[in-house]
Amino acid sequence: MKPKALPVRFDENEHKRLKVFCAEHGISMQEFIMRAVEEYKKKWAV
Repeated sequence: MKPKALPVRFDENEHKRLKVFCAEHGISMQEFIMRAVEEYKKKWAV
C-alpha cells in the first residue's frame, strides 16, 4: 500500500521544540509522529 501524506500544523515554538528533540534523539520528525501515532493506537486500541 502506498503511504499517504498527512499535513500537520504546529505553532512555531512547538515545531522548534519537536525539531530539536528529534535531532537530539537521531530521528526524523516524521518518524517521531509515526511512533506517537502507533503508541496512541496501542493505548486506545484503535
